Amino acid sequence: MAALPLVVLILLEGILRMARYGGDLRLFVDAKAPYEQYYRVNPKVGKRIFFRQSTLPLPSNDVFLKNKTGDVFRIFVMGGSTALGFPYGNILMFSRILQHRLQDTFPGRRIEMVNTALTAVNTYTLLDFMQEILDKEPDGILIYAGHNEYYGALGVGSFESPGHSWLVRAYLRLRRFRIVPAMRDILAKAARIRGRLTNGAEVNPFGTLMERLAAKRIIPLGSSLFTEGERQFERNLRSMLRMARKAGVPVMISELVSNTAGQAPFVSLKSGPWPGADSVFSRALSMAACGRYREADSLFEWARDLDCLRFRAPESFNRIIHGIAADFHVPVIPMKAAFREAASHGLIGDSLMTDHLHPNREGAFLMADAFYRSMKKNRWIGDGWDRVPAVPADIVQRYWPMTRLDSTVASLMISQLKSGWPFRPAGTENRYLTDFKPQNEIEALALEVLFQRMTPEQAHFVLAGRHESLGDVTSANREYDAITRLVFIEAYAYLDRARAFLRASLPDSALALLEKSLALEKIPLALRLAGSILVRQGRYQEAVPVLEEAREKIPAHPDLLRDLMLAYRNTGNKTGARDCERTLGLLDR
Repeated sequence: MAALPLVVLILLEGILRMARYGGDLRLFVDAKAPYEQYYRVNPKVGKRIFFRQSTLPLPSNDVFLKNKTGDVFRIFVMGGSTALGFPYGNILMFSRILQHRLQDTFPGRRIEMVNTALTAVNTYTLLDFMQEILDKEPDGILIYAGHNEYYGALGVGSFESPGHSWLVRAYLRLRRFRIVPAMRDILAKAARIRGRLTNGAEVNPFGTLMERLAAKRIIPLGSSLFTEGERQFERNLRSMLRMARKAGVPVMISELVSNTAGQAPFVSLKSGPWPGADSVFSRALSMAACGRYREADSLFEWARDLDCLRFRAPESFNRIIHGIAADFHVPVIPMKAAFREAASHGLIGDSLMTDHLHPNREGAFLMADAFYRSMKKNRWIGDGWDRVPAVPADIVQRYWPMTRLDSTVASLMISQLKSGWPFRPAGTENRYLTDFKPQNEIEALALEVLFQRMTPEQAHFVLAGRHESLGDVTSANREYDAITRLVFIEAYAYLDRARAFLRASLPDSALALLEKSLALEKIPLALRLAGSILVRQGRYQEAVPVLEEAREKIPAHPDLLRDLMLAYRNTGNKTGARDCERTLGLLDR
């Protein structure tokens, strides 16, 4: 009789496992065909953290080889929405910019950058992911996290929290048993029903994820919840670094930056011996107006720390980061100095931020460059940092393939965010996207992407086709180039490496990589570059079928047509050469 409850639990666990209750919630799963040789970040992994939300945050689309080869240097990135590139997504994650620069610097290595960040998660989720990351043979781990510590899933002020820290840690240990998520789902459903009965609705149906997750919204500086958040952050980071040190994996942690000069405090309340955040922010503005910028900067940071709504990490978190890093001999990325140096008068504000804490386009490149310089200083990857001249950071930013479509998607996301709480009063019906009336094709496509009726890659292909039909080859190429940054799969990785070799005037090495890329996927740019190299090498017979296939995909590209015309002439195809010449003449008009 005493053993009966245990027997029942074992039987129930067995039934749930056979039924595969909850699905596959591993951090990494097999990539889909034709890329079965890769792992990808599981798009459903958020389900193991968020159980009261109807929609789940999605991770990056990064992939990495199942069987790691000797030339691979594999880096995992951990964090929240900033690390994930919000509001720009995959195309402007700092990790993707960093991967591109590292691949330029080490063209003989394959740099794998795997971003495991998720929106609205904190160090509990990072700690939960840590062992699975360590199991995948990382050569290094980069961490940018801390802004979500209070309201992120499982945080002390979060709607998605079971309560005290010991309960959270117990849940994370036991969640691998199917009976635990089953009980969790039952309790969550009961809570939703109770909320509808008592409040008429569970949450504001038009609310953002920020609004839905913030349960304990007032957390004054020095309060018990504030202190518990600090303890939670420090305890989890220490546990993560202890695990990494045991596995022999190097780690770098970044300081946290936020919009201090351009974002007024969300909630200003006098608490204990401290003044209200609004009055301190007003003093900061006065100091800035008088040109006393150093004093203004300190006051802006103080106002942020006094803000009772904890959507921006307080400065104590940076002190915690430095303290833990010193204990574990881990490098700290000086992110605050990087942003202050780029900001007007050293005041971090709207010139580098899209909202209260997410960097804008320039800010994303600043982040990537700060990580790059720290990796170089600490000689990660190897001793080849100065062997191949790296492309300067400002040149990478200037020519990064990001189009109006990406900027429009980001702009609409920020407008949606700022149309709701905490930028507007709680309970505001945030209908910005549903009421938005597109004025042009780009805005219409951006809405399709935001409502997930189309992927960003598909939208770029549509625009490229439109540009080509109008004879605007330059704009079409920009859309195609953007796709190479959005879809980070092996074919594109080989293509990026090939382009790095071309910049280094090593066409034979570039062609070998282009052939590997084309064996996986017929990317138009790879076809055009491979054909061009074959023509330059006088291998006209081989160049013709490659360039013909490229022409089927990008029929009006001038450089392609010139190469194909030359190949036709040297293989005796006068008709084909005249056709190319005629098309080029039409384009020139």
